[in-house]
Amino acid sequence: IYSLDYGKIIIDQFGYDEFIFNKISFKFSEDKKIDFVFDYTRFKDVPELTANVEYKYIEENYAYYVSQKGNKGNFSVCISFTGNTKKMVKKTNSLFKVVKNEYESLEVPVSCDTDLKKALFTSSMFTALENYKVEGEYKAFTAGVNYLAPFRTYFRDSYWTTLCLYKNNIDLVKQQILTLAKGINDDGECPSAVKSDYTGFWGGHYDSPCFFVMMVSDYVKYSNNKEFLKEVINDKFTIEELCKKVLDRLLNNFTDKTHLLVKKGNYNRLDWADAVNRQGYVTYDEALYYRSLLCLGKLLGGNNKYLTEAKEVKKSINKLLWDDKRGYYVNYIDGSFVETNLSIDTILTVLFNIVPNDKKSVLVDNFEKLLYSKNHKELKDFGVMTVYPTYKNATSVLSISGQAYRYHNGANWPYWAGMFAYMLMREGRNYEYALTSWFTFGINNGCFTPLEYLSPYYKQGSNLQAWSATSAFALQYCNEDFFLI
Repeated sequence: IYSLDYGKIIIDQFGYDEFIFNKISFKFSEDKKIDFVFDYTRFKDVPELTANVEYKYIEENYAYYVSQKGNKGNFSVCISFTGNTKKMVKKTNSLFKVVKNEYESLEVPVSCDTDLKKALFTSSMFTALENYKVEGEYKAFTAGVNYLAPFRTYFRDSYWTTLCLYKNNIDLVKQQILTLAKGINDDGECPSAVKSDYTGFWGGHYDSPCFFVMMVSDYVKYSNNKEFLKEVINDKFTIEELCKKVLDRLLNNFTDKTHLLVKKGNYNRLDWADAVNRQGYVTYDEALYYRSLLCLGKLLGGNNKYLTEAKEVKKSINKLLWDDKRGYYVNYIDGSFVETNLSIDTILTVLFNIVPNDKKSVLVDNFEKLLYSKNHKELKDFGVMTVYPTYKNATSVLSISGQAYRYHNGANWPYWAGMFAYMLMREGRNYEYALTSWFTFGINNGCFTPLEYLSPYYKQGSNLQAWSATSAFALQYCNEDFFLI
């Protein structure tokens, strides 16, 4: 929406890599002439254009010019890079109506008190819903457009994606849990993702079991449907039994005398930061383990081993991973080696009420001070970084995380930025920068759907990334403690 002194112009844009469809509306207080210029000087081949109003192509400028005069009107323009534009227009007109109805039906919370927040909320909710796929009995959320082959759904991605759906689409959360449950091995091992044939994709992840238990707990709490725990999966185990199996496997095989999880092996990248070798005690994984133990313990009721274990895990997190000198939890400890950078995924210690009250304020101060790119003169401003400073050792990172401020090594991941903003909301802090900076960065750089990750120094990640819907969750629950058990 472009507001002018004499009215406004509204541009709705829809399309894929091969074409872009624009619907343009204007309403003025007086007659005006507006010109739209579609410039193709960067392209070798000029794309084809179709419009329902008069236009002309100026060869010298490699540009199409579309004009309209009056005080009120609508017109559409379709630009095709590969196919016939008239076919694209016919196809897109029907799709456009479906999409428009979908986003106009979204229930926008009162916290969206600016046009920017409304746009952010709508875009974030839309990216979650658009990633819900059905293939026979397989009903689940994909991760994003770059994660469709093989067709699969992730434990961690879907946990964050579904947070914004508990208020109005909780049945989709139930379907997600059922799909994930069918991909859990009989011994309780959880892969990173479950493929459409219910086999695992990249097995043995440490965070996946925790996300499964937490999603079950959240669903039971917000649906008030405790009978769900009795549902039988694969004609073998109930949901409750699977929750016990996945946590018992961690407890019995991957903990030591500290009660903390130990990520074993020199090159262990089996959690969300799967292009970083984090082994030993990893604060992120320990926080997830703590809350999942607490969730299951509360679901079962009474005194039980999961509640007892949760208390011990919380003690050890604060004893071993808190750095008093730095005022935050270190990223991970592996024997004598300590990765002391501040990692955004340690905000879980605040969200899950792990950090003691007398340390919370300094921790949140340091999150804002260190992870806001705008606070570092040597950096461009691109919102909230995943880590600062970047990883110490070259052997800690691989693939594109080997480059500073890229991927897991300091880029801005909108799903973490959304949760960061929610953490600030819960602590009564100013959250605007954390919440919106990734969104405005994307728009200013020609990316109109929520991104997987972004950095001003490298190409952006996948478009329409499902778990980047966490900003919608934050705006929905800004006055509630969603994670309270």
